[in-house]
Amino acid sequence: MSELMDAEIWKPHSEEVWCRYTHNRMELWKKLNPIKRIKKNQCDPKLAKKYAKPIGIKAAKKKDLLSLATKNLVDQETKAFYELLPVRQDRQTTESDEDEDDYLN
Repeated sequence: MSELMDAEIWKPHSEEVWCRYTHNRMELWKKLNPIKRIKKNQCDPKLAKKYAKPIGIKAAKKKDLLSLATKNLVDQETKAFYELLPVRQDRQTTESDEDEDDYLN
């Protein structure tokens, strides 16, 4: 009978959090305010920038993207975005880049 009463009384609230601290059905529901529980330093991390400017993509990658655009496989807005992508100037070769180059050739 108590399960039926809980179902009839309980109505979901979209902006509220209600809980019981135990599984005892006699315990009343308690309303929590999650905003008060969050400390300011948890929400405002201080992250240093890793790069001063955009790092760019490989010339081969840009060529592939633009080939998709010329075949009308993407919309005009995406094509314009692809055309403005910067190309990486300095070649930072890693093992995965070398493997990828071997695969493409």
